[in-house]
Amino acid sequence: MHSEKERYYYLDVLKAIAIFLVCSYHFTLAYKTNYSDGFTPYVLLSRFIAGINSVCIPLFFMVNGALLLNHDLKLKKHLKKSFVIFLQFIFWRTVTILIIAAFKSVNLFDLEFTDLFNALFLFGNIETIGISHFWFIPCLLCVYIMFPFIKREYDYFMQGGNEYYLIIFMIILLILCFVTYDISTLLKTSPATAGISINGISENLNPFISLVGPMLFYFILGGLFHKKIKVLKNVKTYQLLLGFIFGAALLLLKWTVETNFIKESWDNVYEAYNSLPTLIMTSCIFILAGKVSSDAVKAKPMLKKPLEIISNNTMNVYYFHWIFGYTVLDYLVTNYISIKSIPLDYVKSIAIVVLFSLLGEVMKKIPLIKKLVH
Repeated sequence: MHSEKERYYYLDVLKAIAIFLVCSYHFTLAYKTNYSDGFTPYVLLSRFIAGINSVCIPLFFMVNGALLLNHDLKLKKHLKKSFVIFLQFIFWRTVTILIIAAFKSVNLFDLEFTDLFNALFLFGNIETIGISHFWFIPCLLCVYIMFPFIKREYDYFMQGGNEYYLIIFMIILLILCFVTYDISTLLKTSPATAGISINGISENLNPFISLVGPMLFYFILGGLFHKKIKVLKNVKTYQLLLGFIFGAALLLLKWTVETNFIKESWDNVYEAYNSLPTLIMTSCIFILAGKVSSDAVKAKPMLKKPLEIISNNTMNVYYFHWIFGYTVLDYLVTNYISIKSIPLDYVKSIAIVVLFSLLGEVMKKIPLIKKLVH
């Protein structure tokens, strides 16, 4: 944890926004529209707002890159931290499976031993239990594995080295992970080109065919943006807001094309992490947050302390909110809550973030238990 003197509160703001959007994406009623609902004004508005959630995970990786790439690398400490994250991941994955299985009356003993073992320790899935959100931690660990090598090139580039391997690498990632993906969407807009598939390029030439590639790009971009934030924050606020809205509008357009093509509602959050519209939105909001003055935050204890608590517990909220959502919240929605309201969904998401941030703080003060939280 960086000290009070060097703490960048705009990064805390970004982490708070990111975890709020994660909760908003995972547990919302207003965005649950189907292809059969048509392209009505309400559907388009709800999908426009839902698309904004796609900046959540990219923001986490940008903040990680901002902090790690601009600090000295202590390899032993980094490896230890990565290993602890992996152990916590295994623990909370197991706890999540056991609790949700009990709540949904799923008898785990009915599963094949190998299926259960794969789910607990080898990133496998159990169809009757929702654990799809756990993709994030393996992806983060993949980036952490490559971090020491990226750090070396990053430092060389920042020291004025004339070899641009880092930039070349980012351009390759941008083309293979983002550009080809959106070209594929463009081809679907015309019957004459809809049958053309360029997925073969990504599948055969892209060494990062999973979300590791896009997240690695965001990670490096966060480091570069943070290093130059004093310059970047001079961009006019209205220009950043217009850029953000432009990105959201492009993503809505991508949603209509993809939805119309597959004849079912396309997920414009998870499926949009590696899209250029999300990259535009994420970049704009990162720079916009850079305008937040750390001195101004420090001068307001009523803002500073809650912001620090939420920022320090984003990983804990990430683990806790899924268990809560698929047990308590699922029960309430099934039996008592049926109103589709975007404001209500936001209030619910804020409550979840605050509740589990406080729970994380409490658990950190309990001997032994504190080893289980981040």
